[in-house]
Amino acid sequence: MGLHETTNINFFSLAISDLVSALSLVLIMITNNTDLKLPSGASIDEITHVASFIIYANSAIAGFITTILSMERCLCIVAPLKVKKVVTGKRVVVVTSIFVAYEMVFVGLLIGRTGPPYVAISLLRALYLLCSYSIISLICFVIISVSTVFLIIRLKQSLSWRKKTSTASGGQATSNKEAKATRCVIFICMLFILSFFPNLFVIIFASVYPTFNLWDPYFTRLAYILCYVSFMSQAISVSTNVIVYYTSSSRYRQIFRSLFPCFKEEK
Repeated sequence: MGLHETTNINFFSLAISDLVSALSLVLIMITNNTDLKLPSGASIDEITHVASFIIYANSAIAGFITTILSMERCLCIVAPLKVKKVVTGKRVVVVTSIFVAYEMVFVGLLIGRTGPPYVAISLLRALYLLCSYSIISLICFVIISVSTVFLIIRLKQSLSWRKKTSTASGGQATSNKEAKATRCVIFICMLFILSFFPNLFVIIFASVYPTFNLWDPYFTRLAYILCYVSFMSQAISVSTNVIVYYTSSSRYRQIFRSLFPCFKEEK
């Protein structure tokens, strides 16, 4: 499909983030609750915690990319003639790369500076997670929620205005293309909002009760339930985005079917 449009760049970046999160989730499911030892003497359970750090970082990255998508769509409605000048492919790549580098620094700090055993409560680890995940994710959640509501309210009004002002067939085609892109972004944003709710509850609970974790003597069962629901919602989110792309974009369907002939519709 190419990477000429900023929306495609964001979707491509989000797809990479989804892939890394999905592979990390699979790794967690394989290594979790095992007592095997690696040749280095490390416990396989430590791999689970390292993969969890990667998932936290990717959740923040996915939230950041989704925020860019939602804000870009809002600009397309508010200032359709200026959005191409404000949001360029180069700027999107640079900003996203800087944010990914920022998250990778904290992943390195979580793995290196806090060190095994990762099951131990560490104020330093809590600080790293706060700076790399909790605060950023909450900000993205608020922006995405507001943007999604705005997009839903303004979509019909924007389409009506475009239809009235479009006199040529090309203008009408552009209007339909923009509408499909907006719907796709709305679906992606809604998936993020729904999948982030368990994490939001964990963040709020941990803020009120700082020692809240899987080894807390009073809330162990609740912590396990919340973590399980959180990982499950994350798995559903990263696995269903491709369905949104397929159902929302006719061009995506066309190229997908050309790559996988078994999905071609029978005439």
